[in-house]
Amino acid sequence: MSLEISAENFYGKKTALQEKIEATINNYENENDMEKVVNVQVPKFMGQLLGPSQTWKVFKKQQDAIDCCRQRRNGLMSFAFEDVNTKRMFLVAHPKVFWTFNRGRFFRNCSTYEIIQEFSACKLYLDIEYERKFNATNDGERMLQTLVKIINFNLIHFFGIHCQNKDILDLDSSTASKFSHHIIYEIKNVAFQNNYVVGNFIKCICDELHQAFEKVKYFYIV
Repeated sequence: MSLEISAENFYGKKTALQEKIEATINNYENENDMEKVVNVQVPKFMGQLLGPSQTWKVFKKQQDAIDCCRQRRNGLMSFAFEDVNTKRMFLVAHPKVFWTFNRGRFFRNCSTYEIIQEFSACKLYLDIEYERKFNATNDGERMLQTLVKIINFNLIHFFGIHCQNKDILDLDSSTASKFSHHIIYEIKNVAFQNNYVVGNFIKCICDELHQAFEKVKYFYIV
């Protein structure tokens, strides 16, 4: 139903850039200095005039990263990740530059996530998670497939948008203790006004499912 990318293919091997960033972060003397920024010179893999912005900045505060994106623009985006000390950090870079380096994994064992800015247009996305010990009898994969089918039906019903399996990106980050999938709808030329609209769409679906469940439960009780 979806495209899956293994962790090995996604992060690759450790690079010199990773070593440089880790060394810089580990040299922080004042952990409370929230304004300090790690600046890393990225290689000029594309022409400066025609290529993407080569800005590469790491912040300790999410708002600082967002402010940097808004001030500099030029297609820059903000990403969240955990550093070598498992502390949350925030990166500002052009997505093409980011992907070039993230393919080489600038931090080991690191998952990186795009920050969806408030009131910004975004794709339909969901984080599906539950603790396995509290849901031992549940078939997560089957439930996820059912949920995707329901969402696809509602996309047709409300917006006339037809979605195929190839339009859905499924990032599996499940562990032995937790079922975790990040679903992103990669439908061409389709975006929601902002994440609040996405939330309302998903809430509408969940409300309908809850009502249907209550009706079925009442039927069996009667």
